[in-house]
Amino acid sequence: MNRSLEELALRKELLQARSALYRVKIQQEMNAVSKNLQWTKVGVKVITSYPIRSALLGFTFKYLRRRTPRLLAFASGAVMFVKLAGVVNRLFRTRA
Repeated sequence: MNRSLEELALRKELLQARSALYRVKIQQEMNAVSKNLQWTKVGVKVITSYPIRSALLGFTFKYLRRRTPRLLAFASGAVMFVKLAGVVNRLFRTRA
């Protein structure tokens, strides 16, 4: 009985030491990532990502429609022009 208690105590110490080691490794990796991560660039990338950009555009169109239909018409025309220019640009890049 005494030997099994000693084994359990040793196993507990081993598990606690391993847990502490993993916590230190995780903390070091998080510090390395945070040093390489620039929050201003992350914010810009999030806002310019397609889902966020399209949601912001839809939100803007929804609330501008009531007040300024001309601006909405101009903006939607500009968006269509930019999308068309992007398609043409990609088309020429794939051929070159």
